Amino acid sequence: MADRLRARPDLDLLYSDKDNVTPWGGRYAPLLKPGWSPELLLGANYLAHLTVVRREVLLAAGPLDPEMDGAQDWDLYLRITERTARIAHIPRILYHWRSVPTSCASTMAAKPYAAAAQRRAVDAHLARRGISARAAHAPTGAIRVCATDTVDRRVTLVVEPGNTQALAEARRSTVLLEVVEKDRRVWGERMNAGAAAARGDLLLFWDPRLEPRAPGGIGELAFWASLDGIGSAGGRVHRRTGLVETSGVVVGRDGVPRELFAGASPGRWTPFGALDWYRNLLGVGDGCLMTRRAVFRELGGFDPALSPRAALLDYGLRVHEAGLRNVHVPFVELTRSGEPAPPLAGVSLPPRLAPYLVAGGDPFFNPQLPLEIRPARR
Repeated sequence: MADRLRARPDLDLLYSDKDNVTPWGGRYAPLLKPGWSPELLLGANYLAHLTVVRREVLLAAGPLDPEMDGAQDWDLYLRITERTARIAHIPRILYHWRSVPTSCASTMAAKPYAAAAQRRAVDAHLARRGISARAAHAPTGAIRVCATDTVDRRVTLVVEPGNTQALAEARRSTVLLEVVEKDRRVWGERMNAGAAAARGDLLLFWDPRLEPRAPGGIGELAFWASLDGIGSAGGRVHRRTGLVETSGVVVGRDGVPRELFAGASPGRWTPFGALDWYRNLLGVGDGCLMTRRAVFRELGGFDPALSPRAALLDYGLRVHEAGLRNVHVPFVELTRSGEPAPPLAGVSLPPRLAPYLVAGGDPFFNPQLPLEIRPARR
């Protein structure tokens, strides 16, 4: 920690990876974290241990709040990160969390009051930011941020003609929505033409092979895409078997882009954390992307020279480089009909990806992680 602070004396908050350790010295359940991810911190206290905070920032944020006991550190980190983005991550396990019967490292039942405190901490943070939403616990234990008001922005659904699943979802949506169907030779040209004809504040690009697993996805994506600082939002795509096809795009230590959690079963723990955590990523994945129309136009739309998957990733990279965030929303779930998409590694990649194709080049992935992340029991 001291070495990193000597190299980066401007940092206000520094955190490391961690694992758990039994009373007998056995180490298990490593958490190999991403770089600073504001939306992930809404769904889980992934910063936790080990952390170093600049004293002045801590004093400005205020002390630990006894009313938040059970989630007092999460509440503190939320208050700190409201004041600074000078945050860095050391991708090394520098902390071993003792797994004893009185610790949440063993079970959340050790502190039954903690779950309510977690919701209060996130609710207080949302209120301070002026966001009309509340925290709820998903069945897997992750926090889900639920909008309390209907998004009052019009959404334009840009689809290819005959996309009946997208149209059915549009009819069930609670948001004000229009549909633009475009049919041209090149995918990027079709989507850009649809965006040019749109009147909505938000644009949703939907793969015709995707089927929503539950209603309400358009409204949930609209909530996220409307928030300040967010440039795009996307959901989680499943195969017909129920296994995950993509939770967004990451670049592994071999410099190859991959679909995050591909082949994993939902609800399980991985060395990269839970599948039901919000994620900030370089790209939200394939086939379901919502973005503000103003951002889409400012960034120049999709590159028509690229294939659809490469164009979507290229757009996510431009969002990131513009200082905005791409957000993976795991609670918007879709199933791909037909055959799974081919591996991203076999797709002609956008030239813009080149600077990230080095070990540790993806700020939202961990260079210590294996190339294929499989779920494991905790």
